[in-house]
Amino acid sequence: MKRVSSFLILSILIFWGCANQLPPGGGPVDREAPQIIRTFPENGTLNYNKNFVEFEFNEYVNKRSVANSIFISPYFNEEIEQKWSGKKLRLIFPEKLKENKTYVISLGTDISDLRGNKLNETFTLTFSTGSKIDQGIISGRVYDSKPDGIMIFFYLIDSLNKLVDYSKTKPAFVSQTSKDGSFILTGLPEGIFRIIAVRDQMKNLLFNLNEDEIGLPFRDYEITDTLRIIRNVQFEMMKIDTIKPVLNSVKFVDLNHLILNFNEPVDLSTINPADIFIYDSTGIEILNPAGFYSLEKNSLMLVTPKLHSEKDYIISLKGIRDLNGNEIDSTIQTFYTEMISDTIPLMIKMIQGNFSSSSLEYFIPEIELSFNDLIYFNDFLSSFSVSDTLGNKLNFSVSRKDSASFFVRLEPLKQKDKILIKINLSSLTDLAGNRLDSVFIKTFDTNSDADYGLISGNLINKISKDEKLLIEAKSLSSNKTYRVETKEDKYQIKNVLPGNYFLKVSLKRDDSKNDFRNFTIPFIYHQDTIKVKSRWPTTDVNFNVEGLFR
Repeated sequence: MKRVSSFLILSILIFWGCANQLPPGGGPVDREAPQIIRTFPENGTLNYNKNFVEFEFNEYVNKRSVANSIFISPYFNEEIEQKWSGKKLRLIFPEKLKENKTYVISLGTDISDLRGNKLNETFTLTFSTGSKIDQGIISGRVYDSKPDGIMIFFYLIDSLNKLVDYSKTKPAFVSQTSKDGSFILTGLPEGIFRIIAVRDQMKNLLFNLNEDEIGLPFRDYEITDTLRIIRNVQFEMMKIDTIKPVLNSVKFVDLNHLILNFNEPVDLSTINPADIFIYDSTGIEILNPAGFYSLEKNSLMLVTPKLHSEKDYIISLKGIRDLNGNEIDSTIQTFYTEMISDTIPLMIKMIQGNFSSSSLEYFIPEIELSFNDLIYFNDFLSSFSVSDTLGNKLNFSVSRKDSASFFVRLEPLKQKDKILIKINLSSLTDLAGNRLDSVFIKTFDTNSDADYGLISGNLINKISKDEKLLIEAKSLSSNKTYRVETKEDKYQIKNVLPGNYFLKVSLKRDDSKNDFRNFTIPFIYHQDTIKVKSRWPTTDVNFNVEGLFR
């Protein structure tokens, strides 16, 4: 009996080990990407007549990651059978291969080993059932903060600029980006190609509006017998959002504050207190909020005249839009008040300069500050002052994004200088009358040219002298972007902070006239990442912009 039990346990353990892929224990952590070390047939094989192909990896891989990362062009309508033997994968075709046809099988970069290390780049196997292989090659790059694993869809179309419904039409050929966003697809036939980039969340080889991000081309590409290689096809990703914002909930905080929670961030500039009504259940008491200010990502605080306690209220609003311009439907929700008054003292939540927390850019000095509650604009103006080190008053202008935040813009200052700001808090009160009887004082320094670098170069083959170009330097480590416009054949971007940048040039055209269904405004990214150092000009960063005018 003991022998039978031991044998049974051993059998179960062996079966469990085979059925569940687990990473090996012990030893150094594996950070090496898996590799494909052999294929059958070999790449470039002609007159292939088998009904299967094989791929052998250098290590065990996650089979589930492989299942969703196999792309075959032309694709089969029926499912392809996958058979594993150790590190070897056999793909069995559901139907006979077409005669005299080039087949391209791509294994995408979502394939990972048992430690989660992914393929460095898409692996492509090309073979033909005839005596020749199509020689077309298209390569390019996606520029994005997360560029790896993005699908590249190739549609064969019969005429330039043809309308393609990406949500219903599957591509004729497929590739996937590597870690740096680059992609390449070989074995393409002659013809006209529409190419798009899709972050395919559903893994269905379709563009799903409001779910997937998309990168559009600015033109179609044609492979001919004299033009077989097309390079530098570029994309940048965007989300096309057509879903209206929704008010999820209204939360009572106190008799002067309500929290509105939406299903997505909303555009604060579209919120008009006159379009928001608060009234009791009798409809007799009707009032508008005094203001609002932003909280976390999808919420904002509504500041109201004092409400009555222990009472049912109705709130209605309209006109609010999300960050993509979709307008909320007229909305009504209810809430109940309690006997909770606002007794929180007024205070400054945040104050910082536009160079650092205590430093200003000398040529466009700006201070951002926010309070923990609504402050009337004129009250802030009368409480705020700025002076230099000699006590001379400095001119400033004030703008705001909501009822608790302010931007103070000063006239250009000297380099390596100091200024002093004062806020008389005793003259400020919130709507409930809370105040802080003190004076806030803070010193700011100004920076200098030594904190910046410069980028300059030539715009080669600028065919049209009347066409304005937009040059943008986009930081790889922050949301900072520098922009200049020019009609000349050279450019210069001044006062650039040190760091690594993508450099982009595009035609300066009206975005609203663009056809987002198929094309984007023509643009080109510089092939190199631009490194900017302080006190050092980065020169001769040249663009060949001829492709923008095709």
